[in-house]
Amino acid sequence: MKNATPLKLVCIGASCRAIVEKVAPSGNPAGTIDLFGDRDTFRFASTVLTVESLVEVATALRGICRQRREVPLGVLLAGGMENHVKVVAELESDRGLQLLGCCAESIRRARDPFHVTDILRKNHLPFLRSQREPPDKGTESAWVGKRICSGGGIGVSHPARVGTSGDGRPDYYQEFRHGEVIGASYIGIRPDECNLIGCCRQFFSGSIASDPFRYEGSLGPVMLRGTTEQTLKTIGRVLSAELHLRGWFGIDFVIDQAVPWLLEINPRFTASMELLEGRGIESMLEEHLKAFPDFESFCNVRLPSNRAAASPLAAKRILFNDANIPLVVSESTSDRLFAWNETAGSVRDVPRANVVISPGEPVCTILSRGDLEAAVLNRLNQTFLDVRQVVERDMCEARPIT
Repeated sequence: MKNATPLKLVCIGASCRAIVEKVAPSGNPAGTIDLFGDRDTFRFASTVLTVESLVEVATALRGICRQRREVPLGVLLAGGMENHVKVVAELESDRGLQLLGCCAESIRRARDPFHVTDILRKNHLPFLRSQREPPDKGTESAWVGKRICSGGGIGVSHPARVGTSGDGRPDYYQEFRHGEVIGASYIGIRPDECNLIGCCRQFFSGSIASDPFRYEGSLGPVMLRGTTEQTLKTIGRVLSAELHLRGWFGIDFVIDQAVPWLLEINPRFTASMELLEGRGIESMLEEHLKAFPDFESFCNVRLPSNRAAASPLAAKRILFNDANIPLVVSESTSDRLFAWNETAGSVRDVPRANVVISPGEPVCTILSRGDLEAAVLNRLNQTFLDVRQVVERDMCEARPIT
């Protein structure tokens, strides 16, 4: 744990590095409670706590509150918290905390695919059909099975692959459409004001048979047709008002013949948002806090006006442990990736030495920026291959302690 005072902001979620990296230039120290405690999270955050499960977040936050006097402590939501609505509700009821994000009830409704579909239908907006029962035999390829408490495309597959009984049965089935998948980023300021910040194209390698739709990265911002963008703005405005979405949130769409079809809502900071910083918006954090004016005044977050201009394009790709065995991070691997981070700025979410990475878990993230899409993607993919080579050479199988 890294100590610092005064603490005004804390980020909670599976991985908080991207958010605290955005907060760091403001001069306001931010703490984190996440599952990984990566090396660069320590670099950007003032206080770092790691937990085994996100259900432990509320207890960890209460421990922080007992050590401080400032009221309130602002809480920012990162990935994974949408699957723990009860934890978010518990945080809302704590007088020492102020939730700087969507409330528990908004999250619950936003993650209910049938409720969201009803809103879209009522407002004459495009929607994908959803149903609880498995599709008829012979029509499986026209549907995907999905789980409500999941993320990053994990567990999404055509019904013939995922099974129809027991733990393998999805929570619901959604109509499948071919097309380009994009993540749209929004900030809901007030019920009558929701801004579309930008869109990123998402990557899915399909290399893992059990998770063919696993999210592996993004490129953005991408330009869309005028009618498509206008529909995205309308959908964001309608859903923000109906669901009371406050602050930053994301919506994943599949674009088929210029029509955006909603896949799911992520009512928190999303993985692709870090690629949009500085592109038509001065600060994602400053814009986000406008939805919470009382806390904005207390926190007084202002980023330096002399920040370097952002590159027109940015991309990221996640390196996963796709071996069938858990791997332990060697000290040399961690050091090499962190040095890469510091010199080229191209590797993020660097694991600490001796951390065990289970099959399917992320190892690190590769970033690339530039002016031309082809150059950005070439640099991204080459760095990805170089990093993977280092990881495969230096990391070893985690063996049980005897």
